[in-house]
Amino acid sequence: MSTTPTAAPPQSQLIFADNPGDLPANYTLPPNSDFAVNSVVARIDGSAAAGSFVACLSIFSQDGHLMARVPTDQVFAPGDTGVVTYAPFLRKTAAAAAAGSLNALRCWTSNMALTIASGNDGRASYDNISAFDSTVFGFTNSGGRTVRVIYKKAGWYSAFAQVVPSAFAAGSVNMHFLYVGDTLSGATVATESALVGLHVGPYPTISITRYFPDEFDSLPGTTELWIAQNSGVNMTINQSNWMHVYHGAGDF
Repeated sequence: MSTTPTAAPPQSQLIFADNPGDLPANYTLPPNSDFAVNSVVARIDGSAAAGSFVACLSIFSQDGHLMARVPTDQVFAPGDTGVVTYAPFLRKTAAAAAAGSLNALRCWTSNMALTIASGNDGRASYDNISAFDSTVFGFTNSGGRTVRVIYKKAGWYSAFAQVVPSAFAAGSVNMHFLYVGDTLSGATVATESALVGLHVGPYPTISITRYFPDEFDSLPGTTELWIAQNSGVNMTINQSNWMHVYHGAGDF
């Protein structure tokens, strides 16, 4: 058996330069040299720092043009000392987001007992509400039941609602997300009774995604769910789900 010899990888060349005194410290590569920088290690003495600071490596071309500027992930407090390393293949993996409150809220009920006459509407109410992040959401009760969900932070919100009417007849069920104080940004959907039923199709649903606040409203925002119907007879709603999700202030 024979093997083909391979060239040994070039050995790393260590360069040490002591730069006592004020920053920035610098090192100039010798002329007519061919270097591929793999890593740079620096000792940091922040004993005279007036505030927090970040160590940063800057690489310049031969004619003084900035080619790269690489800050570290670590922020040093005044008086800190330490060692920092710059090496692309050794950069820290981004830490997973810390577990926290879910940016969602859900209301549900099986005993709303909301009776709506034909040609009229009524406001939904709920006797159950999930845990939620109180910096994002809030709620208002009336008669011991939740009737309003409050948006506290600027950003993108999605809302979804579903109701179960007691019976279906000619006409339609109409639901409306009402943003209190804002008559221009609500969402309305009408569901024909022929498309819904306890056994013949989905229950009436409504959903909306919007940025809050817009030019027509301000924080905190208050939203209600209203249901109307024109079947010609009274309609009672007991079961319903009403869900809200906060996606954050940026695009998602």
